[in-house]
Amino acid sequence: MITNELTPAQKNLLRFIPNISYCISHNNLKFIRNCVGTIIFLWLNNGKGFWFKYEGNENKYLTGYFMCNNQWRKTKVDSMNILRYY
Repeated sequence: MITNELTPAQKNLLRFIPNISYCISHNNLKFIRNCVGTIIFLWLNNGKGFWFKYEGNENKYLTGYFMCNNQWRKTKVDSMNILRYY
């Protein structure tokens, strides 16, 4: 279960933005399936990036939550739009 309450330590950690060059290429998305329940950083093809709590897959979509204004919001991300992940 996702709680919308963030601790100060979580807020501090989620301010970190990984350098895109240190992230895993989209060619290795099969490894994301091992990250269920993990918070990962997604870099998209459009240059935007965000923290994502990965919950699973639905066809070509990753399902989970993204961080928005210190709250987790449910979403799906098209795996074809992912450039890299951390």
